[in-house]
Amino acid sequence: MNMESPTSDWMASLPERLISVPLNQLAIPGSHDSSTFGLDKTLELGKSENWFLRFLANNKITGCIVKEIAYKWSVTQSKGYTEQLELGIRYFDLRTEKRNKDSLYYFVHGLYGPKVFDCMNEVNEFLEKHPKEVVLLDFNHFYTMEDADHEAVVKTVLEIFGKKICPWHNDLPVRLSLADMWKNDWQVLMFYANDDMALKYEQLWPSSYMPSPWANTMDIKSLLQFLTKNYGEKRPSFEVCQGVITPQTVTVVKHLSGSIRKNCADKLNPRFTAWLKGKVRGSCVEGEAGGINICIMDFVETCGYIQQVLVLNTDSPV
Repeated sequence: MNMESPTSDWMASLPERLISVPLNQLAIPGSHDSSTFGLDKTLELGKSENWFLRFLANNKITGCIVKEIAYKWSVTQSKGYTEQLELGIRYFDLRTEKRNKDSLYYFVHGLYGPKVFDCMNEVNEFLEKHPKEVVLLDFNHFYTMEDADHEAVVKTVLEIFGKKICPWHNDLPVRLSLADMWKNDWQVLMFYANDDMALKYEQLWPSSYMPSPWANTMDIKSLLQFLTKNYGEKRPSFEVCQGVITPQTVTVVKHLSGSIRKNCADKLNPRFTAWLKGKVRGSCVEGEAGGINICIMDFVETCGYIQQVLVLNTDSPV
């Protein structure tokens, strides 16, 4: 019995007129800190956290309490990769760290999450079953990684996806469409925020082609003003619309029993989803200002977020 969501193949089901539209003119739902569904409280804090917090987390007296607080203020997703993909998520926000204790590579946000290669294999398994779906993998933060570590990560990920990865060329961002992807059996765009690696491997897209303006605010009104200001600006390639508010240290201290979900997502998500209503996808006419391209949000299964992004691909003018 097939229990998959009807959004598992939303790209394959797009109207014919959108198949040849550049990908940066489609509305694509993504997830913020995509791998936090698998954060592990039994491991130490990642090196991305400051030394004093890591010291407290490793202390026998304070460790359990500090890790529990860090966990609640680091988890931004409750669904794993396969579930996110089946729901329609096609952009993944990836932060990578080498864990010194076992020399393995993990996705991280405060705490260590799932292993990088396990997640990439899971994405590849989905793509094998859904040959017309395309994912955008944005490796945008790295911690405790030397050149050899980048080589190890890149080579293994390239091996996992093989010929599914679309190579980068200067003129591709402004014209690359689903039709192009399907014709070449490409299903993956891999963005990598290490310039040396991006120059060395043709399969890697420079991070400059995936700008992600960050409001860096805990105030919902300020965030929506920031998003409104950016909405409609022309973009050279792709662009991420971040529907997230960012807790500051003082926020956590004031709400030690709180969490990202309780104090951030539950308050913002309904308003961000409402803000998306009435927007249009990408550039409706070549040369004109852009609209919504890639969106990210915490707890993507809530508030009809994914459906609201996808409807922009059916209701937008051409």
